[in-house]
Amino acid sequence: MADNKVVFAQRGRELATALALQMNDLAAWRNTYWDRTYNAGGADAITDENVVETGVTAADITGLVTFADALDTFLVSTRPYLSNMRQDM
Repeated sequence: MADNKVVFAQRGRELATALALQMNDLAAWRNTYWDRTYNAGGADAITDENVVETGVTAADITGLVTFADALDTFLVSTRPYLSNMRQDM
């Protein structure tokens, strides 16, 4: 049974690392593009016509940014746990 606990802990570490890496990528995407110019009212706001070939709308992108903000808010409180699981501390 102890072997299962080690596998369980190792898998938790893998998941924590994957989550942290995805959040870092999402935050970089948001901060680099949205905050600088593409947000509604920004210097070069995204419109549906700009992204029609991707199969999403400007509202979809805005929704993803809103989700990124909410996820970041959540992760601020859980970052110590993720760091511990990843052995970053």
